[in-house]
Amino acid sequence: VTVRCAPGATVYLGSGVNLTVNNGGRIVANGTASAPIRFTRVPGTSNNWGGITVNGSTGGPSPVSEFRNVHFEFNNSTAIHAQSGGEVVLEGLSFGNTSVQYLSLDSSSFLVSECVFPSAAAGSYFELVHGSGGIKTGGRGIFVRNFFGVANSISGDYNDVLDFTGGLRPGPII
Repeated sequence: VTVRCAPGATVYLGSGVNLTVNNGGRIVANGTASAPIRFTRVPGTSNNWGGITVNGSTGGPSPVSEFRNVHFEFNNSTAIHAQSGGEVVLEGLSFGNTSVQYLSLDSSSFLVSECVFPSAAAGSYFELVHGSGGIKTGGRGIFVRNFFGVANSISGDYNDVLDFTGGLRPGPII
């Protein structure tokens, strides 16, 4: 199954709702600079939605989910979490909630370009982009032309804007 979002679309998600893409499915949300796509909460409500998770297969190729020129706001957990072999192309993303992590890329394949990761809000302690488990075998881990704000620190913890663990040669590394 492929879910497509047209340029200029706004996707409203209810309170606490998470959007999960399982292996075999994908999201194609390709906005444009003049018609970005927006993921946000339902109008007239004050409760935030959850986040988006993209699952895949660590043993072979997975469909690639694409998010281009997309703005995320009012999410209450990581905006995009690719895991378990998920494959994503993330280009031109922006984030309105500066109190939660923007991306988590665990054992996945990804291309992240032209994104703006704002500084964490005062009193919010998280790594702007986090990953664990290395990069999916046969996958890629690429960051190109992104802007990273400042992370906040608690006694030296969470002071990385980009923090990855795992991934050893001869396998793929960032």
